[in-house]
Amino acid sequence: MNALSADKKVHVISALVEGNSIRSTERMTGVHRDTIMRLALSFGEDCSRLLDRLIRKVRASRVEVDEIWTFVFKKQARITSEDNEAEMGDQYVFVAIDSNTNYLTFGRQAGCGLSIPLDRRFEGQAGSSSAANHGRLSALSDGG
Repeated sequence: MNALSADKKVHVISALVEGNSIRSTERMTGVHRDTIMRLALSFGEDCSRLLDRLIRKVRASRVEVDEIWTFVFKKQARITSEDNEAEMGDQYVFVAIDSNTNYLTFGRQAGCGLSIPLDRRFEGQAGSSSAANHGRLSALSDGG
């Protein structure tokens, strides 16, 4: 099994962070798209562990809660009885951001029959703003 050098990993992650697509990063770096995806997943998990360890007890005086709408494959109005509604349609991402620090204090995706925490640290807390969250602030939107 071949391993990417540290310089190549930095080049790939830098391209993704700059907004390049997976395929354009593949063309630019010569690294296969499956390897890019594995590297991005590993990098994201490492970032999550780092932030989980370093960011604690965020004191927030002003939290902005918002929702972002998008869709997967097709819009909800275009779904037919032959389509698998659990895999496509409207998607909503709910976020709460501390306006002083710009920390994303809570993020949650919902729609298409899915309810997936964007951050595993908040798993199982939907609908319970009083749930213990290890010293972090959490906020929920009612979607309205």
